[in-house]
Amino acid sequence: MPAQTEGSGPTHGHPSETNTGRTAVDKGHGAEIAGIAGGVVATAVIIDLIHQHEVAKRVKENGPQLPKAFDMNNVHITGFVQDDWPIAIEYALPGSVAATCQIATSHKKGMFSLAPTNGARHIVVARLPAGFSKKPEVGDYWLRLAASPVPVGPSGWPGLRVYAVAAGPHAVGSVAIDQVSFAPTDKPVREAAGEAALFGFHAHSDFDSVTAEFQLVAPYQGRNFISTEESMGVRPVSEDEHLQGLRWQPQKARSGDHIVRIVAWRGIDRGADWVSAFSADMVSVEK
Repeated sequence: MPAQTEGSGPTHGHPSETNTGRTAVDKGHGAEIAGIAGGVVATAVIIDLIHQHEVAKRVKENGPQLPKAFDMNNVHITGFVQDDWPIAIEYALPGSVAATCQIATSHKKGMFSLAPTNGARHIVVARLPAGFSKKPEVGDYWLRLAASPVPVGPSGWPGLRVYAVAAGPHAVGSVAIDQVSFAPTDKPVREAAGEAALFGFHAHSDFDSVTAEFQLVAPYQGRNFISTEESMGVRPVSEDEHLQGLRWQPQKARSGDHIVRIVAWRGIDRGADWVSAFSADMVSVEK
């Protein structure tokens, strides 16, 4: 089991973020996305067995991967692991329920708890023990909340809300991509009119590769299902750099509330440290 510490105080010289965001408005896409997400979970083991080399190749070329559709109470990220690596997870849980993080390769597994946060944002830091790999190796991270029915937090979000997952010494002090912004939050972005949303973030480390993914949040049967609608490349970033005012002009996104996910990593030749960070704020898209 990974060694674990917890914290919600100052990180990287500034206070922890407190914006928990809000829940999404139901636009009727939930059943479709839930069906896709259910199929992904049901076939995950088969896919890993049949396409293990293809998955590893894609991760080595493009950094950590998420399924196209998933339930935020059952998040699966394929990234890199290495012995003695620090891992940071920023999340919120409603009330007194706890969740788990399981990390697995073909020959090693570990798990630690995500403690209750009573709706507040919280960061937990763990360290991988020996036995995973002496150099960066592709592995799976599963963040799960096993509760039925799913409890609802103060913001209206049902169950587990993940804000960031980071792995590697250059990605973890707390979380090396933070202050993820997404706007406007007070009016919709009209796709037919060619309007754009703005996003940005702060990097605590150098990252060779950065991608922004724009994800629809679709409520369905007491859960929030997430679907990646569009993505775009962002240039490499330097330590302590703030990127602001980046533009996303929706082209094929469905109507509804969207979050932005920033994926940053250092490349397999530079250590393979990686971060996956989600915005708390949502932008509503109208066709």
